[in-house]
Amino acid sequence: MAPSKDPIKLVEDTIVQHQERVLKFYKTIWKQVKSLLTPLQKFLKDLLSAAKDLIKTVGKKVINHLTSTIRRIINFLAPIEKLLKDVIQLGKRILATIRKETDKIKVIRFLKTVVRKYVEFIKKVASLVFDLWKEIGILDAAVAVLDTFSTVLSFIFNWISALIKGLLSTVKKIRTILNKAVKWLIKEQKDAIRLVKDVGKLKVP
Repeated sequence: MAPSKDPIKLVEDTIVQHQERVLKFYKTIWKQVKSLLTPLQKFLKDLLSAAKDLIKTVGKKVINHLTSTIRRIINFLAPIEKLLKDVIQLGKRILATIRKETDKIKVIRFLKTVVRKYVEFIKKVASLVFDLWKEIGILDAAVAVLDTFSTVLSFIFNWISALIKGLLSTVKKIRTILNKAVKWLIKEQKDAIRLVKDVGKLKVP
């Protein structure tokens, strides 16, 4: 952070800027990823309903690996969504307190407690998105294996070939988006850690 006559105002400005970036991430990148991943629920349902016949052609290991990967990916959606909302709500609370509270001692004590929690939320979001990114890579490889059987499978299930191609295309789109998201989150984590250090340096008058 650059030097400032009012360190509290500097913290406020930093959080305002961060909130703007988090909101943009939530409304654009995350909403897009979530929208692309939502059809996985139907794909999983179709996969499970045809599992016995699919196993006869591609083997139990391939199907189990694919279904378990999809389940893990689906399970990421709710926690990441909640954490992003928590970051946004806590950011609003911090800014409201800074702007309404006239007692600087109370503000500094509040910041020393709550900003650390705010940053922990950010770090948790980053960790979950990194893990989701890894799982998407695993899914890409798993679907590619299933795709090698698509010609044979299309004789049994006339719907599966188009579904596999569509899923491969979707996964590649998600990987492209998450590659950008991971880079952004790495930077945000560094900025968040710097914010904690700056708040830690605030002295009670």
